[in-house]
Amino acid sequence: MLSSVKELLRNPILRFGIIGIVLYIALFLIYEPITLGLDVENITILAVPTMVGLFLFQYFLSCTVFHRPFIGYGLVGLLWGLTFPLLFHWSYVKPLYFYEFANDFLFGLLLFMGLSGIQYLITQTGRFQKITSAIMALFATTLSLIPLIQIGYYMTTWHCLTPASLLALYMTNPEEALGFLKNAAGIPGLIAVAIGLILFTLFLYWCNLGMKRVVEINTTRPLRLGVLVASMVAFLVYVPFYLFPQTCIIANWIAAGNYVKEMQQYNDNHHIVFDSFNVNTSDTAAKKTPGTIILVIGESSSRDYMKVYNPEFPYDDTPWQEDMKSNNKDFYLL
Repeated sequence: MLSSVKELLRNPILRFGIIGIVLYIALFLIYEPITLGLDVENITILAVPTMVGLFLFQYFLSCTVFHRPFIGYGLVGLLWGLTFPLLFHWSYVKPLYFYEFANDFLFGLLLFMGLSGIQYLITQTGRFQKITSAIMALFATTLSLIPLIQIGYYMTTWHCLTPASLLALYMTNPEEALGFLKNAAGIPGLIAVAIGLILFTLFLYWCNLGMKRVVEINTTRPLRLGVLVASMVAFLVYVPFYLFPQTCIIANWIAAGNYVKEMQQYNDNHHIVFDSFNVNTSDTAAKKTPGTIILVIGESSSRDYMKVYNPEFPYDDTPWQEDMKSNNKDFYLL
């Protein structure tokens, strides 16, 4: 019986499927506590890419993801898939809807499979392995900076990056940003961060060099290799240009940038709007009335908080209106 089980586990198809299921369960246990429940649609979005996607990915590579070259890109994918939803949840101490950060999960998963697949195909050529491994490691570190900055900001303020804070960051010049970093971490802290990034890059480089061993011990059939190449082409088109801008942090950054551009456009065109006003008389109030005219607009006021409208309101905040209402028959309140 035991030998039969061992023989069954040696089946690569079964191992690929089990790994996909285990990783799905792990992600479910992480995401479920921070969401308002996972319905059938959410479970489908989480389960299909994880179980089916990872199964096919391992099948086309003819090896499992539990090898050294997949560790580095796996960490990068986890950073993207978990950072924003966890920090948002910890900041506001409330659950989210899964669809709000589903793109972060998908981007992290596809980033892991895409970078690993590209590294595999590059290693297949047998050329420039060290150079390409270093370039890919630097690229992965650059991508990791975005979630790492979120983590650093959270450790400094104990709050996640919001659209408001991203707007301030967008409008901050490099000198102010450097001053903030010096004040938050100090020179020794910045040196430690730089050393940490260098060590992280070297770790990714070490992981990438391990892909040569995976290619040597696993033979990928031409048909599978062709499908893998087509998948990587689709990855290079879909993920950077469609999915990446829809991740939470990038979408908020783009919104902040659009807001700044709209405000700049308004300032640039303000004189055009002002000149388009048609004044049909030269005998204006500014010429007839000396001094300054103050126009008060109660755009954000509420009747519920005005004594003259709401007698039960505890503060007498409208004495003039009440006096005029009582003593002036020509005074009307709408």
